[in-house]
Amino acid sequence: MKQWIKNQKSLALSLHRSFAYSAFAAQKLRLQMSGSSALPRPVMHQWESITGHRLLERYGMTEFVMAISNPLRGARKAGTVGKPLTGVEAKIEHDENNTDGVNEICLKSPSLFKEYWNLPQIGYFKTGDVGRVYEDGLNVILGRTSADIKKVGGYKLSALEIESTLLEPPTSLLIWESLPRNATPWER
Repeated sequence: MKQWIKNQKSLALSLHRSFAYSAFAAQKLRLQMSGSSALPRPVMHQWESITGHRLLERYGMTEFVMAISNPLRGARKAGTVGKPLTGVEAKIEHDENNTDGVNEICLKSPSLFKEYWNLPQIGYFKTGDVGRVYEDGLNVILGRTSADIKKVGGYKLSALEIESTLLEPPTSLLIWESLPRNATPWER
């Protein structure tokens, strides 16, 4: 048993040193990026607290390389992928039944590929990603149209927004029980 405890302590110390070395090495990197998917804000903030660097969030796909980016130098808003790069046109597909501004991201870009095999590309390229644009022009990726967005009670819910909320540390917890103390467990 003593040997097992000694081994566990040794392993914990080794992991601690490895983590500290990795954090030190990450501080020496000139540029650190996250792209092609939404990065939950808590992950961004934890990365920043460990390395001292704010990740550069960008958006791109194989079909058009990179199209939307936060600035290389300047303020970066966590949870957004920034604004369209020069020469790129980005829009959220219009839907008359949609009033929340959340819908599929569509792009035109000089770097956009010509077409899929036997399927000519006409107009804007539909990315299959769902997002929204804030008033300041910053784009937010919320997920894939096929899997990550669910319509519940007339609202579009993003699995990525829910995940980000769940990753946030709890600020407070208030429990209010209105049933009498003598209620049976299934009544509580």
